[in-house]
Amino acid sequence: MVSFARVIGFFAILVLLLPNLAAQDKKNPDKDEVKKDEVKKDEVKKDDLKKDEAKKDDPKTVDTKDKKETVKTDDDKGKKKDVKKAESEERLLQGPKITGKLKRFENNPAKDFTLEIPVVDQQKVAKLQQWKTQDLAAILSDGNIANRVNRMAQHNAEYARKQNTEIYSAKDKDLRVGAGCRFRSKFPPVEYDDKGKLKKWTSNQLAALRGNSKLPGYPIEFDALKPDQFVEVYLPKQANATPAAKNKKKTDDDDLIATRPEAVFILIIQEVPGSK
Repeated sequence: MVSFARVIGFFAILVLLLPNLAAQDKKNPDKDEVKKDEVKKDEVKKDDLKKDEAKKDDPKTVDTKDKKETVKTDDDKGKKKDVKKAESEERLLQGPKITGKLKRFENNPAKDFTLEIPVVDQQKVAKLQQWKTQDLAAILSDGNIANRVNRMAQHNAEYARKQNTEIYSAKDKDLRVGAGCRFRSKFPPVEYDDKGKLKKWTSNQLAALRGNSKLPGYPIEFDALKPDQFVEVYLPKQANATPAAKNKKKTDDDDLIATRPEAVFILIIQEVPGSK
């Protein structure tokens, strides 16, 4: 009987201890499961690191603390170069411009040349004024009103023509081709097809010939310049002189530079008659 009572007491104690053991098992998971969880966490961290490295290698964006900063690509650099080129070309057209006829070229490395330019001749201006006075007096002395009206219209037209053509005299201007001078022509190049006929350029071909430039006309070489062509010669833009520069004593070299201004851009506006 005593043994049977002990057995029953043992089972009763075991029943009381089983829930506590189950709870402890839940609180203390198996070591293998803990290791699996740690491996998963390491894999997640590695994936995050790989993503961060991929973002850093992206050529367009870079992660910063606050925001994504845009990185300059080759296209952006190319656009900046085009903008700088356009700005530099615009500056070529901002300086003084001289229009005249090419007269001669000097056979020297400096590429000196002479431009024949029209200048106002005061003697011719005085002669024109004398003609104007005499012609008006003759018109006013005409007793026929209708004749006076017609002659006055003819006088005004003739006076305007003489102002544009008869008060100028040709003067030689010595110039020099500056370093990096650009050369262009208002006219596209002359080419002939296989049959010897003059080639007609399409609008797309003309656009390609002009190139990506803000300068007028079509690009040419220095050798395309010839005597008797009418050209526009652009000189460097003059910066505002400082008081020290204004008071500086001129030397012989300064006089030489003044007599030989350097051209930065030359544009052909009229070809030699009969050259085409």
